[in-house]
Amino acid sequence: VYRLAPASRRPRVRFLANEMFDRIGNYLTGMFVVVSLWASTSFVIFNAVGLGQYSWALCIIVGGLAFIPVVGWMVAAALVATIAFSVSTTAGVVCLIYFLVYSQLDAYLVQPRIFSSSLNVPPVLIVLGAISGGLLLGIIGALLAIPTVAVLVLLYREVFIPRLDAA
Repeated sequence: VYRLAPASRRPRVRFLANEMFDRIGNYLTGMFVVVSLWASTSFVIFNAVGLGQYSWALCIIVGGLAFIPVVGWMVAAALVATIAFSVSTTAGVVCLIYFLVYSQLDAYLVQPRIFSSSLNVPPVLIVLGAISGGLLLGIIGALLAIPTVAVLVLLYREVFIPRLDAA
């Protein structure tokens, strides 16, 4: 694929492609950190409210759905709250409050900090990208939004700005 670029530009194309792959790898690593935080805090809460016998299975579900930005936590909250309400009303209410509070902390504190450092992208662009991708293309858009923002910021910094400075 690199041979499609002119010979004089191949080192630069190879550098940019490697940087893009690094950013996408960093995104996946950051996503595993986010998922691990969701699952571990959920495990603590589920055991605290009396869902001990279901906590491992529910944490796997919460972790799997945490991979889907913007809407994954809502589906997890609905599933977990349904099971928690079947155990007790207090457990269901506590689980709903936990999901509402932690989702806000995750969306506005945890994910922007993790991804801004690993992707070298401003936190505001991460939040806007995730919301925009989710609104425009649904779940697929939410999954692809943050790596796409990282690649676009890289191209902006490494290609567009140098060309403007040279002109």
